[in-house]
Amino acid sequence: MKSSNKKKLVLIAALLCMVLVLSWGIVVISLNNNIQNRNTTEVMGSVIKTGAENILSPGKRLANAETRKTIKSKLDPEERQIRILMVDDREDNKRVVRRFEKLGCSVTTEAEFDISSVDKYDALIIPGGNNITPSIYGEERSEFTSDTDLEKDKTQIAAVMAFADEGKPIFGICRGCQLINVAFGGTLNQGNGIYHKGWHDVRISEDSIFYPAFGTEVDAYHYHKQSVGRIADGFIATQWDSENNLMIEAIEHKTLPIYGLQWHCDAVKMHETGEKACQVFIDVIREYM
Repeated sequence: MKSSNKKKLVLIAALLCMVLVLSWGIVVISLNNNIQNRNTTEVMGSVIKTGAENILSPGKRLANAETRKTIKSKLDPEERQIRILMVDDREDNKRVVRRFEKLGCSVTTEAEFDISSVDKYDALIIPGGNNITPSIYGEERSEFTSDTDLEKDKTQIAAVMAFADEGKPIFGICRGCQLINVAFGGTLNQGNGIYHKGWHDVRISEDSIFYPAFGTEVDAYHYHKQSVGRIADGFIATQWDSENNLMIEAIEHKTLPIYGLQWHCDAVKMHETGEKACQVFIDVIREYM
C-alpha cells in the first residue's frame, strides 16, 4: 500500500511539473507576443505620426491654396507688371520711358544688347534718333543723310530680330519705325534734308491695330527727315500723311506683333493721344504674355 501511494505521489508530482512547464511556456509566449505587439504599435504609431505631419489639415490646405492663388495672380498678365527693354539710352528718349512708366510698365534702357536678356522682357521698344546707315538697306548715302551710327544700327537690328524670333511684341517710334522696316529688308526715303515736323493729320486704315483707338484719322506730332521707302516683306502700311499718300506713317507686320509709328506718340505735346497710342501697344503685350 505504501509502495502504491509513493508511485501515485511521483506521478502527481510529474504531472504538476508538466503543468508548470506548460504554463510557463504559455506565459513566455504571451509576453513575447505582447512585446512584439507593443513594438509594432510603437513603430506604426511613429509612421502614422510622421505621415500625419505630411498630411495637411484643411486649414493648411486652404492656406496653401491661397498661396498658390497669390502666386498665380502675380504671374497673371492682368496683374504682373509689364517689363519692356528699350535699346537706346539717349537722354531725350527718357520721355518714352516716362510715358510707359506712367501707364504702369517697367522700362529698362540699354545702349548695348545681350541676346540672353530677351527672356527677361515682355517687349522691345526702339525709339527715335539719328538717321540709319544707308548701306544697311543697300543704298548709297545721299547728301541729305548725316549723323549715322553703324554700330548702333546693328545693335538695334539684332535686338529686333531676337525679339521677333521669340514672337515678342516690338514697337518702333520714328527712327524705330524706319529701323524695323530696314531690319526686315525694306528701304528708306532719304529725303531732301527738310524736316517733316509739327502737327499733321494722319489717315488710318481700318486694318490698323490703332484704328479702334483713333478711328480713321489722328492729329499727330512729327519730327523726321526720312521715312519708310519700300515696305519690307511681311509688313503693310496702315497709316499715311493725309496730304501726301507717299509719306507712310505706320507699318505693321501681317502676322507678328511688330508695329512702327513714324509720328511721336512719346512727345510731351501729344498728351492723351500719345498715351492712347502707347496703351494700344501695352494691350498687345498683355495678349502675348
